Amino acid sequence: MKFSKCFTVPESDKITESYKRRNNAVFANISDEKMENIISSFIEFLDEPCFFLIEVPLNKKDEEAIRKKDTDPYHKVEYFIDNIDKLKCFELFNEYGRQIIDSGLYGFGFGSIKSHDEIYVSRYNIVHFYSDNDITSVIEILNRNDIFENNEFITAYDIFSREKPGIIEKKSDFDPIDFINKHKYLGIYPSRIVDDN
Repeated sequence: MKFSKCFTVPESDKITESYKRRNNAVFANISDEKMENIISSFIEFLDEPCFFLIEVPLNKKDEEAIRKKDTDPYHKVEYFIDNIDKLKCFELFNEYGRQIIDSGLYGFGFGSIKSHDEIYVSRYNIVHFYSDNDITSVIEILNRNDIFENNEFITAYDIFSREKPGIIEKKSDFDPIDFINKHKYLGIYPSRIVDDN
């Protein structure tokens, strides 16, 4: 599969475009050239009202206060824009989606406040889907794009080692602080601090 240009994965030929289902969740490896179509298809599937989520690294001062030793994880902050319609989701995605993907540094996603369906795009072309009710619709979106279940599903993280790590090189000028400031009018807010795993 083709990784986004910001990612270098050792032994990438071992990673296949496929998915694994676990109860109401699906984890998928999605090639870069299919990413935008699948995210758009998922937004179209959502029930309104919707939300947008982006995760950005915690600022240096707060990170130093939380992180006590070298083995502690780094942290990121989840920011949400709630109660938006699908049109606004598409506007956000069409303007910023490719920039965020090519940055390689920030996780993001869309979901339904009503039905709790959610998509989350993380590093190394791994996409998480969740649905309280209708995970089959997610599977149909993937299958239509020739992405199928794999009993031997592995992600890039299963390949990485100390000797062969993954490499991220930012390939866009996306600035999360600028994004947050520009969207204060939509009520963007920090929700919680989470481990950057």
